[in-house]
Amino acid sequence: KLKTKKGWSLKWGQDELFKAYPSGVGHPETQKINFLGSRAFFWTSTSENTENAYYFQLHENEIGITKFSNLKRGYQAVRCIKNK
Repeated sequence: KLKTKKGWSLKWGQDELFKAYPSGVGHPETQKINFLGSRAFFWTSTSENTENAYYFQLHENEIGITKFSNLKRGYQAVRCIKNK
């Protein structure tokens, strides 16, 4: 269960399209969570190569979303999307 109510939501008119919580990112070597409370990270389904995959980052002090790549062994959120 999330311990924070802080987060971001994207709305279109009255409809909430997307909500994210700043759950941080886990480092595969130290097994520690970094950026908890300030950033949200989401894997994509696209690999950069055999060891890295792309992810998106939301940051509390920036407008927009940024794409990076990281080791697949890292801990990041998975966003499930329902096809309509």
